[in-house]
Amino acid sequence: MKLIFLISAFLLSFSSLSVAQNKTSLAGTWKVISGTMKIGDTTTPYDLNKMESMKIVTPTHFAVFAKNKEDGTLQHAAAGKIIVSGNNYTEIINYMTGEQPRLPITAKFTSKLEGNKWHIKGGFENYVFDEVWERVK
Repeated sequence: MKLIFLISAFLLSFSSLSVAQNKTSLAGTWKVISGTMKIGDTTTPYDLNKMESMKIVTPTHFAVFAKNKEDGTLQHAAAGKIIVSGNNYTEIINYMTGEQPRLPITAKFTSKLEGNKWHIKGGFENYVFDEVWERVK
């Protein structure tokens, strides 16, 4: 019986270690403060006077929403799973508004966290995003 207890305690400690490793410092709510989107050879800066975007990140998933500031209409939304490994951040997009290629889409980014600012650059297919997000407190 003592052996079963020790084995259970050992396995439990590994499961909590696994959960701790899965926690990401990116977890939270973020607001885009600058960015560009490049499609092919054309780079377009974000117009933050007209658009507002929020991203919610958990240890395993994300959701992002962009709205028109003038009338409050939803412009874009996407959600799915994330994988964080060092400075690599990957979104596996399972849900997306508008016309899109076949789902899921895997978007790969380099990621750098500096205080309450999060810099990501990357994308999928012909789309490259270069964004700075700020943690919402």
